[in-house]
Amino acid sequence: MKNEEKKVKVKDKRKFDADGNIKDDAVVEDLTNKPKAKEKKKKKNIGSQKAEEKIKDKERSFASDSTRDTDIDFIHFILTLYSSAMVNLGVIPDPVSEETHCNPKQAKDLIDIIVMLKEKTKGNLKDEENKTLEEIIYQARMIYLKAIDELKA
Repeated sequence: MKNEEKKVKVKDKRKFDADGNIKDDAVVEDLTNKPKAKEKKKKKNIGSQKAEEKIKDKERSFASDSTRDTDIDFIHFILTLYSSAMVNLGVIPDPVSEETHCNPKQAKDLIDIIVMLKEKTKGNLKDEENKTLEEIIYQARMIYLKAIDELKA
């Protein structure tokens, strides 16, 4: 028994040969007699398919836009988060109500998001972007601490 080898039988279940032709022994499903329920599902999804196509078209046009400057977009996004934090700390008035309010929890969450983005983009930022990000985080934290002190007093 030691010298006997186990034989493994391999059966090719592919329906097409190397040239892409259907094999003679291949079992091909008849797709013409499928239930009509699937057709109804397709009709229901037509609206969502059109929406997906529109989104894909916009993504393609956005990606191919050669005038887009990613550096400005990233810093602009960070500054938007920073501005929202300043609104929640009462430093600048709310642009909608034009009133100042203080919500330190929400401001802290926004500052933490900026810090998280700094950590996640580490090594992918230009020196200027990294320096700007560090300054924004420092300023936001100092203003946050000042606002907390004023609330306690």
